[in-house]
Amino acid sequence: MMLGELEYESLFYPENDSDETPYPTATTIVFTFFLVVMSIIIVNLLVGLAVDDIQAVQEEAVLKRLALQVRIGGSPRFLCSSMTWNRALRKG
Repeated sequence: MMLGELEYESLFYPENDSDETPYPTATTIVFTFFLVVMSIIIVNLLVGLAVDDIQAVQEEAVLKRLALQVRIGGSPRFLCSSMTWNRALRKG
């Protein structure tokens, strides 16, 4: 994930003593808080994208189901009317 790009060792344990972190405890707390919050935010964004995709798929499925119902519902009516027509022709 993106959190691995943050180099913990170079931030908190620098090679030069002159680059020492001014507030190591506060910096560690803020850094840890940032990692936790960013992980939660990234997961929530991914879940939101997945849910949005599912809604689009469900809407498309509803339309396809309605189209199939129209197609299937029209068949017996046509069949029934043609059978009635054939019977009428045979009797006449």
